[in-house]
Amino acid sequence: MISVLVNGAGYETGQWCLLKLEEGSHETDTPIRLHPFLQDGRSIDPQVRLRCHGVHTGNAGQRNDIRTALAASQASWVILALTGHDTSRTDVRTTNAKALALLLQEPDFLHVKVIIISHIGASASKTSWWERHRLRHT
Repeated sequence: MISVLVNGAGYETGQWCLLKLEEGSHETDTPIRLHPFLQDGRSIDPQVRLRCHGVHTGNAGQRNDIRTALAASQASWVILALTGHDTSRTDVRTTNAKALALLLQEPDFLHVKVIIISHIGASASKTSWWERHRLRHT
């Protein structure tokens, strides 16, 4: 059995990851248990929630919250799903990634593997910026 904790599951990229993993689980002999990790348990799509084995809530920037979710889910994989809706200068993504990286150095979590999936920069606002920039310099 593979247990996967999806950090950022309350946003589009995280929910997409959950759906794709669930679809792929039918093509393998190894069961995949899905565990969304998000700040607000109500922010996950109800159809996505039905496909999960447990919803874990907490602050992704706090090691203790991640530790609790990892222990409860017994995850061997973490997907850090970054969304592209807010591309403003913020340290939230950095804080979350650092908290996870520090936690994974602890002996109890050395076996956990991480996949980072980013949707940052693929939004319409980035495309519009490039079009404005190109138009100014041509």
